[in-house]
Amino acid sequence: MNVAMILEEGRLGGPQIYVTLVANALEKQINTTLVLPSEISDPFRRRLQESPGLAYKTFKLTRISNNLRSIMKYLFLFIPETYRIYGYFKKERFDIVYVAGGSWQYKGVIAGRLAKAKVIWHLNDTYTPFFIRCVFSLLSSFADAFTFASERTKKYYLPLIR
Repeated sequence: MNVAMILEEGRLGGPQIYVTLVANALEKQINTTLVLPSEISDPFRRRLQESPGLAYKTFKLTRISNNLRSIMKYLFLFIPETYRIYGYFKKERFDIVYVAGGSWQYKGVIAGRLAKAKVIWHLNDTYTPFFIRCVFSLLSSFADAFTFASERTKKYYLPLIR
C-alpha cells in the first residue's frame, strides 16, 4: 500500500509530531511518504531526517492565515499548488491520501480526489472561522473517511459533513 500523508502547515507542532509517529509506526507495513511545505518547515524536516526510514517530499505551499495579503496570496496560488500536488500524487500512484492538520487543508483533499486516491481527512480543531467551515462542508464530500482527534472535534464537525 502506498500512502501520502500531507500537511499544508510546516511549523513543528502537534499534527506534525503525530504524522511522524504514525508514519514511523507504519514504516514496516506501509510505504508512507510525508508531503509538507518547503517553507517554515526546517524543524519538522530535521525531525523527519532523524527517522531515516521515512520518506518525505516538499512543495512550495502557501498556507492560509487571517491577514488580507496572506489570503490573497493563498487564493492566487491555490490552483497551481493544488495541481502540482495532484501531479505528484498521480505520478506516485498513492492508494490513500491522509490529510492531516485540520479542516482548512483543502489542497491535499482536492489533489487526492483528482488523483483517484482514497482520501482520509484528519480533523483536530474545535474552532474555525465561518468561511473555513463553509468551504470544509462543501469539500467534505471529497473525503472517503474522516478521523477525529477527539470526541469534541467529532461533535464539532459531524453536522458539517455532507
